Amino acid sequence: MKISVCMATFNGGRFISEQLDSIRMQIESSDEIIIVDDASSDDTVERIRSCHDDRIRIIEHEINLGVVQSFQQALEEATGDIIFLSDQDDLWKKDKVRTVCDIFQSQPETTLVLSDAEILDETGRVTMTSFYALLGAPFKHTVFANLAKNRYMGCVMAFRRTMLNLILPMPAGLPMHDVWIGLLNSIYGKVYFEGRPLIGYRRHQANASQISASSLGCILRWRIRLVYYLLGRMLRVRFFDS
Repeated sequence: MKISVCMATFNGGRFISEQLDSIRMQIESSDEIIIVDDASSDDTVERIRSCHDDRIRIIEHEINLGVVQSFQQALEEATGDIIFLSDQDDLWKKDKVRTVCDIFQSQPETTLVLSDAEILDETGRVTMTSFYALLGAPFKHTVFANLAKNRYMGCVMAFRRTMLNLILPMPAGLPMHDVWIGLLNSIYGKVYFEGRPLIGYRRHQANASQISASSLGCILRWRIRLVYYLLGRMLRVRFFDS
C-alpha cells in the first residue's frame, strides 16, 4: 500500500521543517510527499530542499494560483494507493499513518478516513484537545449536515486513490478543496471518523484557513456554488463516466 502525502505551501518556512520531520519519520522509502509551492517569497522551498529526501517531490509555481489549484496539482501528481492531505504548519502524531492505514486495511469498504485534532499555538503548545469541540459541531457525514456547517478539514483527511476520478478535476472557483472531497465521498463513498486526535492543528495569524466564521452572505454564496458544482459532477458521473 503506497502512500502519497499531498501538501500545498505558501510562505510556510517558519514551520515546514518541523511538519515534514513529523511526516517523514513514519512513511516508507517507497512512499512520496508531493509539495506544490504557490510562489512563496520566504525560505519555504529552501527549507524543503534542505531535507535532502528523495521521497519529496516539489513543484514550484511562478505566480500564486491559490490553495485549491495547488492541491489539485498535487493530487494529479500523486501515485499512491492512499492519499493523505497535509497542511504546511501542523504536526502529525507518531502513529497517524499506521492508524489510518490499519483502518483502510481492515475496512475495505471505507473510502475516506478523517480524525479529530488537537489545537496548537505557534509554539506547539496544546491549547485545546479537540478541533470538533472548538468547532462546536460533532462529526456528521451527510451532505446536508456539511452544507450547513462543514466538518471536513483537509489536514486530517486521507482517502483511497479510487476517489480521484470523482474529485478531479476540481471546478474553477471552488471555495475550498476539502469540503468538495468530503461531500463527494458522502455521496459516493463511505467515511470512517477516528475520534482520537492524530495531528496537532497549529493556529496562528498566517494560517491559510481560519476557524472564525465568514459572513452569512459569503457562506450562502459558497454553499450555492458547491451545490451547483456537485450537481454538475453527479450528472457527469451518471451520463459520461458510467
